[in-house]
Amino acid sequence: TAGDNITSPSKHMPWYKGDTLLHYLETVDVQTEEAQNGFVMPVQRVCRPNKDFRGFAGQIEVGELSVGDEIRTLPSGETAKVTQIFNTDRSVEHAIKGQAVTICLDREVDVSRGCMLYRNASLQVGHMFIGKLLWMDDKPLIAGRNYLLKVGTKSVPAVVMKIRAKIEVNEGNEVPADKIFKNEMAVCEINCQEKIVYDLFAHHKELGGFILIDRVSHMTSAFAAGGSCRLAEDGHHTTVSCRTYESKAKDNMVDRIIRCR
Repeated sequence: TAGDNITSPSKHMPWYKGDTLLHYLETVDVQTEEAQNGFVMPVQRVCRPNKDFRGFAGQIEVGELSVGDEIRTLPSGETAKVTQIFNTDRSVEHAIKGQAVTICLDREVDVSRGCMLYRNASLQVGHMFIGKLLWMDDKPLIAGRNYLLKVGTKSVPAVVMKIRAKIEVNEGNEVPADKIFKNEMAVCEINCQEKIVYDLFAHHKELGGFILIDRVSHMTSAFAAGGSCRLAEDGHHTTVSCRTYESKAKDNMVDRIIRCR
């Protein structure tokens, strides 16, 4: 790599005693301490070793949970109480954010991989949205192509229904386009085969952004990169703000958001 102080200290900069750029990028803390209410856990696996045990395994992304708490499920919308919490092979009374746990409930609920367990949290559910994408595939993006959309632990078939516009990166304005090529940004209409659950990126990044995956090569074709969300279900509109990516270039801060319809 050409340059000074990129991967190793430079003899051309004896006055600089700090870290190299690579070390800084690998160790910089990008987490923000923000108040997060409630409890959220994407279900990664349903454990049923026998007819007497059924547990929902995953990592707690937001909040904490205790035995006896009442939680809800999405997208089914059912309610149940927590009867047991397992941390590895130990039964515990309480679990917090970041722990991988298995949760048992007092009744049967319609939950599988990709569903959500939550309590006192505001989550959104929908299957059609408008999203700003950064295209990463060698093949151009053309309307009508099918992909896998991954958000949290959920992967669903999805179709890019329409390319609304290409975003000029220098000016930030939108211009008409029929195709989007590698490293270009676009505003697209996307339709998922199933409803997906998402949340504000400020709450946790697992539900605040998504990627598109090529169904043949399994290459990551795009990731979400922009706008405010508007969810429409049965004629009702709910406006939320879903920040999916944030970066700083010189003095400019760019907030990129999904816009859901």
